[in-house]
Amino acid sequence: MAKPESEQGGGAGEAEPGGPRVPERGDLPAAPPIPELLTRPVDHARVRARAGGPAPSSQVANFGELGKAVAIGVDFLATAAAGGFLGWLIDYWQSWGHRGLVVGVILGFLYATYRLLRRLNALERPPSGKGGGRQ
Repeated sequence: MAKPESEQGGGAGEAEPGGPRVPERGDLPAAPPIPELLTRPVDHARVRARAGGPAPSSQVANFGELGKAVAIGVDFLATAAAGGFLGWLIDYWQSWGHRGLVVGVILGFLYATYRLLRRLNALERPPSGKGGGRQ
């Protein structure tokens, strides 16, 4: 026959044999109140203005400038790599050793530099009022 729960032990406030005492709900201290600062949503524009950070519209412009810079760098590297690849293909086709690869890399870097300078000059020029033409 099973013993009643009061005789079995294992209640919330009793010590288990070989284990720590588990406190009852009434033994725990009350939770501290949550500060108002943590319950309000953050006004990010006001926080940035207070910290002296950029306004949201200028952040978008900075990402645009970053995109242009990355595109210019990737274009430079891809053009130089394409020159090296063409030189390697000529080496493979004509069995010239590594001379075609070296010449291809040099010509690729020269052409990449030309493209870089042309693109940077186009960025510095003010846009003309005429309808056609590259920018």
